[in-house]
Amino acid sequence: MSIHVLIIDADSGAAATTCAVVQRRIPNASIVCEATPERGWSSAQHTPPDLLLIDPAPYPSTGSLLIQLCHEWWPDIRVLVLASAPVSSVRRQHFQADAYLEKPASPARVLEAIVDLLQKSEPPSIRV
Repeated sequence: MSIHVLIIDADSGAAATTCAVVQRRIPNASIVCEATPERGWSSAQHTPPDLLLIDPAPYPSTGSLLIQLCHEWWPDIRVLVLASAPVSSVRRQHFQADAYLEKPASPARVLEAIVDLLQKSEPPSIRV
């Protein structure tokens, strides 16, 4: 079973780096990169993600809404916020993320967070 990963980042370079990190660790992952939460939601409707990696800084309201909708539609989804702007602890809770990193986060740290999240996921077939 393939893991479906949705990456949402307005910075195409950061999205490409995150994609490469995921592909190195999970070579059979199905990865979709989108620039906005709206496009991300459209993609998610076609292929529900197991893992959402999002930088909500450019669009905090729609980013938060997307995370909320994903949790409602797919309760087992894991969410990693990769914030390009510092976000207070109050806003971290608002984003309902399973993990939170501020950019620039090293590829090793991003990978560590992804592995931790997926190891907590069900079903076991998506463990890495």
